[in-house]
Amino acid sequence: MILQVLVYKHLILIVLLGGLFYAAVPGLGAFWFRHKWRLFRRTLVRSVNSPLLDYKGLRRVPAEGSLFRFFGALQALEGSDCIWLSDGALSVRVDLTGVPIYILPSAPDLQDPIGETGYPEEIPARTSWKEIFSLPEGTKMFLFGKVVTTDGKILFKDTSDEQLFAVIYDCSSRAFFSQAIWTGRQRNEYWNPATPGSLTVGSFLLFVYFYLLLQQPYMKFPAGVALLFSLVPIILFFPPGLFFYYVYRNLWKRARVFRAERDLLKLPLSYFPEECSNSHYCEEKLPDGSLYVMEEKSPCPTPEGGVIRSTSLPSTSKEGSVCYVFRLKVPEGKSSGDPMAENVAVSGNPLHLSRKSEAKAVRLEIFSLLAVISDLLLNGVLLFFAITYLIR
Repeated sequence: MILQVLVYKHLILIVLLGGLFYAAVPGLGAFWFRHKWRLFRRTLVRSVNSPLLDYKGLRRVPAEGSLFRFFGALQALEGSDCIWLSDGALSVRVDLTGVPIYILPSAPDLQDPIGETGYPEEIPARTSWKEIFSLPEGTKMFLFGKVVTTDGKILFKDTSDEQLFAVIYDCSSRAFFSQAIWTGRQRNEYWNPATPGSLTVGSFLLFVYFYLLLQQPYMKFPAGVALLFSLVPIILFFPPGLFFYYVYRNLWKRARVFRAERDLLKLPLSYFPEECSNSHYCEEKLPDGSLYVMEEKSPCPTPEGGVIRSTSLPSTSKEGSVCYVFRLKVPEGKSSGDPMAENVAVSGNPLHLSRKSEAKAVRLEIFSLLAVISDLLLNGVLLFFAITYLIR
């Protein structure tokens, strides 16, 4: 009876060690990185409510500062932490002390349908100014943050209540918003900086546990379980369960695409209040005085200078019969409007389609996890029989 209780204690400890190092630590890292990239996208969406910086706005900056956006190209360096950016009409000083800088990967222009453009394997790199050794003149950068007055100089600066948001990109200003939302997410949240170390430590500890148990009489069964758990990081890549690993990879990648589609479909709605989501017509005045218009049309026209955006979801006659067109009305005297306000037509109600894309992504993620579990169970059972045969 005492021996049986001792065996159960060892088994429970083995399971707890495996759960801690294989699930809990990487899982916490996964939630953190999903939150981090969600915050990246939310900051971009929140930025559309702030005006683009121009001479008029620069002259009216209050003492406490004011939120602005700015699209500029690198003009000059000043000291170790300051740079000058220019949009061709205005030059601004930027203090990058302690500011995280994102670098967008190159990606194809987003055409119709979204899924056919392919999904980039790279994600935006997050770095700091001190880690960037050189940038060529003309490097394009997007800024969102407070413009303040410091020592009589007006500049973009990190403040206690608003962190400066800086993104380096190489696409057009018109494509920047959609490209940043499209690429701004982790490839696989489970595989994050905490994962390799956690898997290594867990596997090593469980192997040591196996060795110690093997030295004790009547402990071969828990010793075999400990050895099995120590091999979990590589069990996925053994046949015949390897088939399920490739199923998991494919399903997870598709889920990632559907999550990106969800955000991209809702992107033009960022400019409108929530009550406009199901309206047939709505218009919103932008900070620069332009009007951004959403209207339902049939058949679906191609917006001037824009594209028709649809989803890779199976089409339905109901969704396909409606089209929501988003277009920018620029006031007379202005050469161009807000570059983040897309001229785009969405085949279907963007809110409904985005919800369907999210539901599809959740289902695919659940199936991908089931594929991982199937892989572990199949290979685990076969490997356990082999282990018990070898250590009997």
